[in-house]
Amino acid sequence: MLLLSAGALVLSRGTGPVAVPVPTVTAGVAAACARVVSLLPDRLVGAPRRATTPPSGLTRAWDTRPVQVLRCGTGRGAADLLPADYEYDVDGVAWFREVQLAPARDGLRRWTTRVGPGLEIRVPDGGERDLINAGTDALRGLRR
Repeated sequence: MLLLSAGALVLSRGTGPVAVPVPTVTAGVAAACARVVSLLPDRLVGAPRRATTPPSGLTRAWDTRPVQVLRCGTGRGAADLLPADYEYDVDGVAWFREVQLAPARDGLRRWTTRVGPGLEIRVPDGGERDLINAGTDALRGLRR
């Protein structure tokens, strides 16, 4: 079991639910997140989705190794971003990587976008492409 620095996010190998903190959001953000999350794939890099606990329409996890997690409704503002954050642009959706002064114990990094309701993902270092692309596709679906 791995405990991450971002809240009480716990990633475990196995078949049980993945503990993911649920963001506190307004009704409008919850509705936007419901749409975004409904557009996410059931499989990510061939791995099936895993249940999250507590159950929420604002979170998703996939049984990759290690588990990859998405939270919707994080809404990070510019004041939360450090100038050294790395920007990764996918079709006009800017993603920012959390600056880490030392490598994370679990090798995971947090990426966020402020587009729409705001998404946060936790992925292996260097393995962000698939979940960033899936999140970007879901956000583009929100604009339709």
